[in-house]
Amino acid sequence: MEWKHLKARVLETGAVRLSGEPADEYISRSAAGPSAGSPGSIFFTAGGGRRVRAEMDDASPIEVVHRGGGEADLIIDGEVVSGRLEPPALHCPRQAYITVSGRCIFRCRYCTVPGLPG
Repeated sequence: MEWKHLKARVLETGAVRLSGEPADEYISRSAAGPSAGSPGSIFFTAGGGRRVRAEMDDASPIEVVHRGGGEADLIIDGEVVSGRLEPPALHCPRQAYITVSGRCIFRCRYCTVPGLPG
């Protein structure tokens, strides 16, 4: 399957199931914004400068198996694609980024933060 079809399938499904070796250093977790309180997301690349960011969900039919050291296999529709998990990029490189409170005064329709304990 071509990369563009693999990526489209991951994005269409909306999430992947992460299994295998511990992968905490490759998981991006947000304390604010629309994905706050979610299990997080990962960045998978099969090389060539192409990557896909996927939310994590244990119920997803698409699986990423972490073999350790960032090496991973994407299992999608019976096909196995070898690649790597990439560490998440810094949100504010060389800047102080401080979340003063887990609470928010805004009630954006898409955001889960107001429903989280502060």
